[in-house]
Amino acid sequence: MLFSNCARGLPRKPLFFFGPILFALSLCAFPQSSSAQVANAAQEIPRDVIRVWKAGSPYRGDIPDSRIPPELSRKAESLGCRIEVRSVPARDLSGLMANAFATNDEPDILVIDNMGLILGITTQLGRFDGIAKDPRVRSSLVNVSEAFRPLESTRGWEYLLKTSRSFAKARQLAMMEPECNAAFGKSGPWIADSKTDLEKTAATAATGYFSRDLSTLDALTGASYLSDSELLRQPQSVVSSVKVCGGWGNQRLAFINTMTRFESSQTVGYGNLLEVLTNTEGQWKLISLSTDSRIIATLQQNGIVLKDAGDAHSALEPPMLISPADGALFNRWPAEERPMLEWARASRSTVVYLVEAQFTNPPRRGQTETLWASNGFTMAPSTSVNGLTLSITIRASFGIGQQPHRWRVWAIDENGFTARSEWRVVNYVN
Repeated sequence: MLFSNCARGLPRKPLFFFGPILFALSLCAFPQSSSAQVANAAQEIPRDVIRVWKAGSPYRGDIPDSRIPPELSRKAESLGCRIEVRSVPARDLSGLMANAFATNDEPDILVIDNMGLILGITTQLGRFDGIAKDPRVRSSLVNVSEAFRPLESTRGWEYLLKTSRSFAKARQLAMMEPECNAAFGKSGPWIADSKTDLEKTAATAATGYFSRDLSTLDALTGASYLSDSELLRQPQSVVSSVKVCGGWGNQRLAFINTMTRFESSQTVGYGNLLEVLTNTEGQWKLISLSTDSRIIATLQQNGIVLKDAGDAHSALEPPMLISPADGALFNRWPAEERPMLEWARASRSTVVYLVEAQFTNPPRRGQTETLWASNGFTMAPSTSVNGLTLSITIRASFGIGQQPHRWRVWAIDENGFTARSEWRVVNYVN
């Protein structure tokens, strides 16, 4: 139709004039300034497909949503890809995966919310075979740290499959430059002359943590107290970038969230890391690491502000724990049956109390020491610390699973001095 419409107004010429006429038709048929045609042509460019399977819960028997997070969609488009999501019930995952491997049609990304779908699990809905019983699947799985968390319907895990058709593109998507997570708080009001040293120390600590460089971490702490951390026993990673994100504190104390992009033989992606640093002798030192950075936003949202450090002196004493007794047994569920934690006040000038909690997994074969994984911090509600009461009591909020947990209390005063209690263990029986 385009040719006939353009040709209709042309004068009739002998056949030997057909060449100039054809040239004129080409100019009429393909206007050089048509932005609509350029846009349409761009839309028709074929894109690689990154296929995602989302499996439901073996406890709920649900089918998760199949939404595509806009932020991941934009990143995929920048790689010349588009994302497709298929949601399946937990009951079907093992059979579908076996058939997919048989036909070289496995997904590029797998999203689950229960590790039983990998290892096998029995619930009230019956027995679920783990997909890792097939050695082909087991050797193909590559854990993705945080990069694909927007795909989750409930908190869980994400994996790449090395044998999938678009594995290279999916891996590239997982390793794109991460952005700071606003949910972990904004950057703290650091004094200009301390900001550079603070950020440099935070970046060094993050690199040391993800590369498992214990000598660097020991130099930053001045001790080796991190040696009982299970997370530091994971494989070494190659770090490609570190961002210093949210933070809270003053010139003496800093809670910092860093985001590190890394890769190892088992895991790719990036990780948030909470670092607690103190500066009492003109140099920042590392006193704690955690994989849960939410406490920064909690402190900021509750309006907890520290004074300029100045030359103040600390009047804090380590909080004395009162109850429960070390090693006591409690139900984890219902949450109302978790223990009440009680401790004596550290001083009258304490600004905030934080409960730090960790958990330990069953020991591996040949393991002779107890290794602890971080479970983060909880702030004691302000109503628990007001007035002239000599002790503070709050309900334990921690409880990862039916396993031992340990807890201690941090006291922080208005000048940024800290004092920490001893550790005590709580054993959950359900």
